[in-house]
Formats: sequence, structure tokens, C-alpha cells
Amino acid sequence: MNHNSDKYFFEYLIKNILLHYKIVEGNFIKSECPDFISQNIGLEIMRADETVKFNGFINKYPKEKIRNIKKFNKHFEENGGRVLKKTDIVVKLLNLVDTFYYHENYVYIIPSYKDDFTFINKKIKNKIDKLNTIYDFHVKTYYLGILTSIYATEKMIQEELVVLTEMCKKNSKHFDKIIIIFLDKICIFDLLYNKYIIIDNVNEEINKLSCKTKIN
Repeated sequence: MNHNSDKYFFEYLIKNILLHYKIVEGNFIKSECPDFISQNIGLEIMRADETVKFNGFINKYPKEKIRNIKKFNKHFEENGGRVLKKTDIVVKLLNLVDTFYYHENYVYIIPSYKDDFTFINKKIKNKIDKLNTIYDFHVKTYYLGILTSIYATEKMIQEELVVLTEMCKKNSKHFDKIIIIFLDKICIFDLLYNKYIIIDNVNEEINKLSCKTKIN
């Protein structure tokens, strides 16, 4: 997939997941700002995965295409990775192994990502700002559907409900529901009633929906 087809695939997949579990209902048509609309619901979609940017960068640079290694190293670090000289003492002390082999003089370390809501909440804030500035449609209710690869405990979800509630209070327009699709469960944050609902054991169904999803 190219960037656009990959983006649209995940938009349709998330929409299909929400329809499958009856989290939303109705006939949704593709739009922009928000991504889908039905008669009563504006549905915005996002994929919150820190690895996407880094993986996209890596896919652009197979080893044979790198002409300027210093420039490449700079971009590697700008995208979250770390570049060490093989002569650096830390490489020997930690017995670091290079899995990329971009250059014989360097060791390339991929970014480390945390299982918390920091990155997701940054993206949610951007979506709320967008909702309050440039959304084109005036519908009764706005929902935000998110697909992420992090693992969240219920304690983390309880704490996230507090964070999302505070984020919504600061804006005149907000999402009535924010639905986060994890790898193993779906969490529906109902911000009108300050509560959440968890749907467990969704992995198998999501895999099936992924195989069936087509970009209309």
C-alpha cells in the first residue's frame, strides 16, 4: 500500500469495527472533517501508533539507496532512532547488535515506545482542536475512533477517562464518545456520562474484519 491507500484502509477498517460491535449505527458516507458522516453522527478516525512514522522512514531507505550516510544518520535520529559508532564504549559494554547494517562503522538502534497514553492523548488533542476550528459538517454527535498498538490495563483506562474528561471540558465542542481499539479489547469512553465500557477478546474478529475491509 502507498501512504494514501494505507490511510484509507485503516479509516474503513476502524469504521467497520465500530459498526460490527454496534458502537455506531447508520449508513456512513466518506467525507473529510470528519472522515465519515451519517444522518446524526460525525465520525473522525485516527491511527495512533508511534511506530508508523519510523517504519515509513525506514521503508524509504533500503541500504542500496543511501548515498550520504551522515545525512541518513541525522534523519534516522530525527525519526526517533539512535546512531552509535561501533567504537563507542557503550556498544561494547552492552554488547549492542545492529539489525539494520546500513553502514559498517555504525550501530542503529530502533526507537523504544512506551505502553501509555502520552502519544495517543497528543493526537486526541489535535483532533479536538480540529473539531473546534475546521470541521465542515454540523451534526448532532461527534465520535472519535482510534486504533492503537499499545497494551492498556484497566487501571490505565480508569486514569485515561479522567484525562479525556478534562480535555473535553476545555473546549466548546468535543467528542461525545472516544473509542479506542486496542489489540485485545475495545474501550468506549462515554464522555457525556463520564464512564467507560470494555469489550474484551476482539482480536479474532478484528483480524476477520481486516481481511474483509475494502476501500469504497
